[in-house]
Amino acid sequence: MAVGTSAAKTFIRPDGREKVTGAGRYTADLESTGMAHAAFRYADHPHARILRIDTTKARALAGVVAVITQDDLPDVRFGGLVQDRTLFAKDVVRFEGEIVAGVAALPEAAAAEAARLIEVEYEPLPALTDFVAAMDPDAPLVHADWASYERDEQMVADGNTISYATIVKGDADAAMAEADVVVKSRYESDASQGVPIEPRAVLAEWQATRSRSGPRRRSRTPHAPGSRRPCRSRRRTSGWSSLCWAVGSGPSATCTSRPRWPRSRARRDVRSGWSSPARRSSGRSRSAVRGS
Repeated sequence: MAVGTSAAKTFIRPDGREKVTGAGRYTADLESTGMAHAAFRYADHPHARILRIDTTKARALAGVVAVITQDDLPDVRFGGLVQDRTLFAKDVVRFEGEIVAGVAALPEAAAAEAARLIEVEYEPLPALTDFVAAMDPDAPLVHADWASYERDEQMVADGNTISYATIVKGDADAAMAEADVVVKSRYESDASQGVPIEPRAVLAEWQATRSRSGPRRRSRTPHAPGSRRPCRSRRRTSGWSSLCWAVGSGPSATCTSRPRWPRSRARRDVRSGWSSPARRSSGRSRSAVRGS
């Protein structure tokens, strides 16, 4: 081996073995106890007006937790350059496979059956399958009122066209005039080319927050001048808690601080029946501490 050279090292992907053997766990592989599964009712037409959605049979199916349509949600639109979509189809479906309704049920088979039981009545509308023909001034509009949608300031609203882009590099006319052969044609590619084709999955879990502290009582017993009484303020810095004590009474009372144990230490003491080392030496019982 020549001096200054090194053998090529083979790069091994750390997740390669799990992927090729099928041992890797993706979002769709995860489950939790009592988890409800989602299923969707998709549009049967590429372009149609929704006349009626009947979810009665789906809601009556055993195991169904919820059935949702756009009527159950706020009228909010979203999108990238143009906010032209709602979560579920509203009034009109604009492509075959657009989501009309959603179902949450358990087990998974019940969700799929409930989605199938949702009845949707349509009025078919002319479908636009050619983007060049869709830009014709006489073409039916995909969004009849989309000029009122919120959109990027550079986006236009001219028929079915949302934007124009002009790219000029060199003199194309001169190059074609001098070329020996000129080939003109129209080329089409599948819509999936150049975009991710992996399925999407979401797992959500709701957890209720629970307070660990019980009701607190504030003492109203008057304090003698010069005595020490708890102050209302607390100081917390870098995980330590300081309990302020007021010496004296009235406006002339001064405030001092006594450092307490870190919160994690205090929690361990509570489990053993004591709230702090100071109370540990006072001889008070566990019940007395918890009732204070």
